[in-house]
Amino acid sequence: SLAKSRDLSTTSPLRLEKKGVFISIGSGVAFFSDQNFKTLYNNYSFNGRGILGYFFPLTTKENLAISVEVDYLNDKGKTSYTKEEIELTLIPVILKVSYLRQISRFYPYISLGADYTYYREEYPGDFPITSTTGGKLGINFELGILVRTIDNIYIYPYYKLKSLNIQENEINVNLSGNEIGLGLMFK
Repeated sequence: SLAKSRDLSTTSPLRLEKKGVFISIGSGVAFFSDQNFKTLYNNYSFNGRGILGYFFPLTTKENLAISVEVDYLNDKGKTSYTKEEIELTLIPVILKVSYLRQISRFYPYISLGADYTYYREEYPGDFPITSTTGGKLGINFELGILVRTIDNIYIYPYYKLKSLNIQENEINVNLSGNEIGLGLMFK
């Protein structure tokens, strides 16, 4: 009957319409804006990410998600004059809200997040200081598309834009930039 066909169409297994916890892992490539960063390190750095979140259905095709993301980036570089090895570690902890909309088996999403980034830069032993550490608040914006593969497993490409400026030892460092990556989500 027509009523039964409507019921079947609203219970499609492709939807994220049920409330629930999800976890995600992924990896990306970060491109920083700061020219000094590019001189000391590279034009890009690889990072990893882990996300724990919760879906809230808004309608049968729209969802809201709240999540906590922890990223990890570690890169080695060389000082500008003596070419001695230095090392940078960034660990952003991000609280973000995402909006998703279902289009067949695809879920384009947009996220806005606030992050606290822990940073540590280690210098050679003959430097006056051996390391610089601290933390700073930043914001980020992310676009991506979840693609349902099997059961409750999704793969997703993403693009992230991050804004983070740090002032340390009277030096301004702009760690803003772009990131592209790929993730795997389990719900």
